[in-house]
Amino acid sequence: MKTLTYGSQTWNICDRELQNVDDELIMHILYHLPSEYDNLNDQYLKDLDDKKAIDLEDLRADLQRKYNRLVDLGYIEITEDDNDKRD
Repeated sequence: MKTLTYGSQTWNICDRELQNVDDELIMHILYHLPSEYDNLNDQYLKDLDDKKAIDLEDLRADLQRKYNRLVDLGYIEITEDDNDKRD
């Protein structure tokens, strides 16, 4: 079982499903991100257009890095509940 976390949201995905995840799920994730993620969106949407395989774990890691940068820059305020989930 793998866990996909974005901010305070978490999804559990079994390994088999993770390997067979389709472009629709990735597009759903990308289309529901705030505008602060546009540069990341553009990169992944271009990869989808070019028929490149996208690994959900790579997307998760990129989203987490971007989220952490936004937190560090003060664009996102961490609440005590969020801190508990990050540990």
